[in-house]
Amino acid sequence: MSDYDDYDAYDEYDEYDEECEDSYDEEESLSDILEESSRSWNEMFAEFRQEFAELFEEYDEMSEEYGDLAENDPELMKEEIAMQNVKLFAGMLINAGTSIGNFLSASAKFSSGELPAVHLHNESEKQVEDTYKAGEHLRIERGVYTHHGIYVGGGKVIHYSQGYDSVPEIREVSFKEFAGISKVDIVPERDSPLRFSADEAVKRAYSRLGERNYNLVYNNCENFVRWCRAGC
Repeated sequence: MSDYDDYDAYDEYDEYDEECEDSYDEEESLSDILEESSRSWNEMFAEFRQEFAELFEEYDEMSEEYGDLAENDPELMKEEIAMQNVKLFAGMLINAGTSIGNFLSASAKFSSGELPAVHLHNESEKQVEDTYKAGEHLRIERGVYTHHGIYVGGGKVIHYSQGYDSVPEIREVSFKEFAGISKVDIVPERDSPLRFSADEAVKRAYSRLGERNYNLVYNNCENFVRWCRAGC
């Protein structure tokens, strides 16, 4: 008999393998990592949106106070132009960040095997009215991207949609047409601030009916809804 026959090294190896398996089980899955990344990312950009909104609101109030002075003052005019450029850049940054957050969220669901559920919408207008309030930010998932609209009451939604001649256009449609076969979520106010009254947000939405200036980066369906609710 060799010196190793009564050695319990194999038992120690078995215990080590079990410990390794337990550690693997405790590791986060890819979907968990993506979900956490999406949550952190969206929270960060929600704070950015709020900070930018407060900054621009404060500046706009100052501009109104100065009135037409900037037109006759080269330095004030330069400052006004600079701020407009900052607004443009901030909008592009926030929009890009929001798109990345949406992609992370959708990717997390796909990596976990969760596919978009099919929802057949047979709600009556009254049921829709009882569920949603005018001015609310509605969101549906379409694979790896999301689509957005603003509920305006009466079972209607205004959103940037594919026009009848394939040109994206801001249109008023029924809730059923907006939803299609997708589940409809209400975007919470912490993620989509409402800086106007609900009535004002709806009026802003109607003011842009028929618009055809869609841009994937800075004037998409989500940008439109956020503009209606918060002006940014």
